[in-house]
Amino acid sequence: MMSTLSHFRFGLDAALPDELLVGNGFLLHVRGWCYSANSQIKFLSIVAGGVVTSVPNHSWARADIFAEHCPSSDVSGNSLLSGFEAFVPFEAAMVAGPASAPREVEVTLRATLRNGAVEERRLGQITLQPGHGATPTIVTWPEPDEPRVAVCMATFNPPRDLFVKQIASLQAQTHRNWVCIIVDDHTDYERYEHIRYLVKSDPRFFLFQNKVRRNFYLNFEEGLRRTPADADFVALCDQDDVWHPDKLATLVAAFGEDTQLAYSDAQVVDEAGAVRSTTFWTTRRNNYTDLPTLMVANTITGAASAFRASMLPDILPFPVAIGPTFHDHWIGLTALVKGRITYVDRSLYDYVQHSEGVIGHNYHEWPGFAAAAKDVLRALPRPREMARRAAMQLRQSVNDHQFVQQRVMLARTLLLRHPQAEQKRRDQLQRFARLETSFAAAAAEKIAATRSGRATLNLEGMYLWAMTGTRLRNFAFRMKRRDLVRLRIEQPGSRLLHAVIAGDPRSATEGPLGGPPAPAPEQNQAKRIGTSVLEFGSTKWINHNISPLTLDVSDAHPKRVNLLLATIDFRYVFGGYIGMFNLALRLSRDGYRARIILHEQTDWKLDDWRRQIQKYPGLTTLFDEVEVISRFDRGLPVEVNPEDRFVATNCWAAHIAHNTLQQLGGSRFLFMVQEYEPYFLPMNSISALFQQAYTFPQVALFSTELLRDFFREEKIGVFSRPNAEANAMIFNNAIQQFHPRREQLQRSRRRLLFYARPEDHAARNLFELGMIALARLVQDPRIDLAKWSFHGIGSIDRTNMLELAPGVPLELVPKTSLQDYIDMMPNFDAGLSLMLTPHPSLVPLEMAAAGMLAVTNTFANKTAARLEAISANLIGVAPTVEAILEGLVEAMRRVEDVEGRLAGARVAWPSDWDSAFPAETMSRIHEFLDSK
Repeated sequence: MMSTLSHFRFGLDAALPDELLVGNGFLLHVRGWCYSANSQIKFLSIVAGGVVTSVPNHSWARADIFAEHCPSSDVSGNSLLSGFEAFVPFEAAMVAGPASAPREVEVTLRATLRNGAVEERRLGQITLQPGHGATPTIVTWPEPDEPRVAVCMATFNPPRDLFVKQIASLQAQTHRNWVCIIVDDHTDYERYEHIRYLVKSDPRFFLFQNKVRRNFYLNFEEGLRRTPADADFVALCDQDDVWHPDKLATLVAAFGEDTQLAYSDAQVVDEAGAVRSTTFWTTRRNNYTDLPTLMVANTITGAASAFRASMLPDILPFPVAIGPTFHDHWIGLTALVKGRITYVDRSLYDYVQHSEGVIGHNYHEWPGFAAAAKDVLRALPRPREMARRAAMQLRQSVNDHQFVQQRVMLARTLLLRHPQAEQKRRDQLQRFARLETSFAAAAAEKIAATRSGRATLNLEGMYLWAMTGTRLRNFAFRMKRRDLVRLRIEQPGSRLLHAVIAGDPRSATEGPLGGPPAPAPEQNQAKRIGTSVLEFGSTKWINHNISPLTLDVSDAHPKRVNLLLATIDFRYVFGGYIGMFNLALRLSRDGYRARIILHEQTDWKLDDWRRQIQKYPGLTTLFDEVEVISRFDRGLPVEVNPEDRFVATNCWAAHIAHNTLQQLGGSRFLFMVQEYEPYFLPMNSISALFQQAYTFPQVALFSTELLRDFFREEKIGVFSRPNAEANAMIFNNAIQQFHPRREQLQRSRRRLLFYARPEDHAARNLFELGMIALARLVQDPRIDLAKWSFHGIGSIDRTNMLELAPGVPLELVPKTSLQDYIDMMPNFDAGLSLMLTPHPSLVPLEMAAAGMLAVTNTFANKTAARLEAISANLIGVAPTVEAILEGLVEAMRRVEDVEGRLAGARVAWPSDWDSAFPAETMSRIHEFLDSK
């Protein structure tokens, strides 16, 4: 948000929220900038709902705003000292009353300038909502006579093996009266499916998923909001630990009359379960009684804890996160302000220490003032280097200041929500609230920590340095403001902070000293460990691709027809994919329960796929009528009935289908053969596997008569075995309908269209041969170039400027919608589309149907005569440069035969999907699917 009214400018680093849950009190963190080009700011305040909140931290250095505004819109340099940061309180009384209704409040910024003027600007409007946002889950408690414990688990891409152990350890608890609320933070599709699969049969688990990623802090908040209203206790749970069987029972038993929270020690293990430490407290001391110590450095681990559910109105909503903020720290502070915390001095769970955890078991003491000073003084003989290090330390202090502000946020929120707290507690909280402005308060905490030997890792020293460094930086910028304005005018690219300290911006960098840190070595980098042959190189990828699905077989599961597709990515949805989608939809409408199983890694975007499919007539309801799941993770089970059928749509899928059917005692699958796929590859392991795919027991559904006849003549697949004809069927991928008009084809200016696909996976489209032939064509004296323009469609980047000869460009057609493509095609006269496989390819057929004379290549039984039988507009030539050239010359000679082109546009090929899958073919597919 930014405003530029008159001389007074202002902006917020983040927009105000549309609404706030006030609960028992809420503190809004507002950070932004404002300045007047006419005068400096003397006082600043924020007015919310008529309540004025002073902003003591204003006119702080904002080099980013200065760099953007000076000198173009600020010659005064006041933008340099424009930063502010505020905490705006909203008390529960603001929405209290009999109706407890939402309330709209205006939020304004009020600045009193040193020249006496007062500027007031609207920041926005917030709807204040009463309550703490509870949306309790309705549950049936397993053992109503025991204390009711709601386990709150937050998940995000949990490691599968560790998650299985965590769930099993929950199910093994000796305290039986529990339910588990799992809130997943938008985990990847397959990992979420694993979570769902693992807990679906246990009614004690309730699974929810965020629509967008929220981070672990807000994810735990969402879980607590969903706590059942009648719960007695809440236990926090990570996704990858192992609870000891008596964990819940022991924690519940630890609650005394005034106990608000109980927590235990933990045994630290690695991912393999090997014990690293029998206690969590190896690098620091435990604390659960001293509020200042707990405020500075949390010792209460969420996964070790259980607390009274009656605390939830004081816990929710969580305070605004400033920097890295942790749910267990906030909950522990709330518990100690409300009452007493009990510690169970034995390990009740195994804490898994690994690289992906949100926070680990390792802690490091802040090095202190001396270390910062030594770092700067080491460069004493080199003034520029010394200035650079000083600038780095000041920048780090500004970054560390977020931890000071975080403690202010926690302390002031606790004061808001606990007006009746013990006076000693309120006094302690007031000390931390004063850190917002008081350097003396920071120094007092540092002295108190030193005297009492607090187990706080010298974080009080960090707070003191952060407040000192931040103010030194502000002071330095204030003293150099006029010089920096001149520097911005004379040297706009100068490094400001270095210029402030050294007076010379020439060699400065704003990055960290010495560049980014070197990556940490792998744990076992120094060890020589053998690698499994199945994990070596591309062997791992190939072995994965042919691995079977893991099945959950039950007669209770509905019988399905499973279509194995590689992936769904609408950048590559062409004729082949459209054919697969149409088959799935036809089967669904014929009464089969069709399911698409994606077997390659997929960026799961089901909502986006629903939008994208609307561009494809006849397929718009695909994702409503056909189930779709992803199983790149082969370990994630697929629910199947013993009579399920499988349809392979590519050679990898054929291996998966064959290997999976072995588990069901089946043999044959339906193979939707849309090409002879070994031709896509060099002679390698994948080519050998692709050739093998056609040898498995199968019924083949060939895309086109030509492709079926190729397999027949070459005795491949079903045609290498007896009873071949009974196991072979055909369909034809439908092409688009075009309506070329006579007046279109009679135009004087002629246009040639080349289907140009240079990418490696489309090598069969013979891009290079086509380009060479076109380059020779424009040099051929038989062609009147003045009448022709040349165009390319496909995947060439339009930023490439290609010329067939000097002054003869290949103009690239932009990517268009399907309807624009249909409208565009009849505007061309000749086409070139090549495919070095038995399949005729759909592009030359669509060129012919649009009235073009289309040159395409022959291959094996795909002869010129068979192509001409489909359409007289198809010109079949050998796949050589010379033959392609002659074919193009012939096409360009025949373009004047408009009647012949119109006749050729009536191609002998289906243009709708009902005709593409003829009744006889569908009847035979049904017969196979219904067979025992």
